[in-house]
Amino acid sequence: MSTDLVKTTAMPVRCMDDLTAAGKLLAQSGMFGISKEADGFVIAATCHQQGMSLLEFRETYHIIHGTPSMRTDTMLARLVDHGGEYEILSRTPDRAAIRAACGKASGEFELTWEQAQLEPFVYAGKEGDVVAALASGQRPPLKDKYATPRSRMQMIWARVVSDAVRAVCPQACKGTYTPEEVSDYAQPAQARRGTDAGAGRGARDRCRARGGWREQMAGPCKPEHRRAARALRQARDDRRGTRRDRGRSKEEELTCLPQWTLKRRRTPT
Repeated sequence: MSTDLVKTTAMPVRCMDDLTAAGKLLAQSGMFGISKEADGFVIAATCHQQGMSLLEFRETYHIIHGTPSMRTDTMLARLVDHGGEYEILSRTPDRAAIRAACGKASGEFELTWEQAQLEPFVYAGKEGDVVAALASGQRPPLKDKYATPRSRMQMIWARVVSDAVRAVCPQACKGTYTPEEVSDYAQPAQARRGTDAGAGRGARDRCRARGGWREQMAGPCKPEHRRAARALRQARDDRRGTRRDRGRSKEEELTCLPQWTLKRRRTPT
């Protein structure tokens, strides 16, 4: 009888509750740099569906705003695992270039800082506003990760590697992007809510600047204004039906009420 340990990567999951509990524990552990239970659930579900261990997930993926992304070195490693090869031509803050080949597909890919400055992903702000600013000849402020040379080198290198692997060996990444790419287009839900709330506050500020009804009523009130306000309140009350029973007798009003209310209105004999 053999006493060798059998390596298994499958998670012992029987139902969704198991994945939820695993996600909660992963968020509490801080092993993957996450704090939300929802991100932990994504990790547990991915490991279960892909049949990989948690350590393999950590070596392969990185969670950005709830989206799994594949590390750059993992893409290159998978390219080699699929029989491909690559050669680094340049990896500087001003130029990133790589030669990649897999089977019959091969090519040279590069991205310079001069080319990247013509794209909206290096600038802070909404993409539509950035594109409009670039079209008008303006240069919006850079994102923090593109402002320093070394960080800029890593960002443009990740984009070149992702483009090369996706072109010559798409089965190595299978539609997954690098963390640098995901962080450029993915926006946290909290930031989106903050943007929407900011837009709402801006609309209210514009309304007050034009003179909202509260600001108008706070000023001197003329007789014609009071009459107009009284007419508006009268019309509002009529629409709500608060005055529909005006002019009815007591007997007519009772006949319009439901039977259960009539029992309560009857006086004891």
